[in-house]
Amino acid sequence: MRVLLVEDNGDFALPCRQLLAALRGVQVVQTAASAQEACDWLRANPGGWDLVVVDLFLGQGHGFTVLRECAGRPPLQRAVVLSAYADETARQYARKAGADAFFSKTNEMDALLAYCLQLAGEVDGANR
Repeated sequence: MRVLLVEDNGDFALPCRQLLAALRGVQVVQTAASAQEACDWLRANPGGWDLVVVDLFLGQGHGFTVLRECAGRPPLQRAVVLSAYADETARQYARKAGADAFFSKTNEMDALLAYCLQLAGEVDGANR
């Protein structure tokens, strides 16, 4: 499963990338630090990803822009939010913008990793 990680905090992006890449069947194909960088990459690589993991509040832009860029994607391509701002309002806005799931950076990393493993299995099964 190919992952695009959208995270502007380098102190968090590197360990997050390493955690994701350590999962069986997961490859982080690109890391983007801004909404524009992520959207440009998505436009240039429409079939080059299976999962976008996006922070909501970026130094340049926000994750909602990235979620909207993913609209109209095939069913096996997913977009999830990983944010420190995980109140119910943020979760609702993310769902409306097209997020398939929402995970808190502070206490839901295990749930994100479990989601990734499950999706990696679905992607692998679909590619057989």
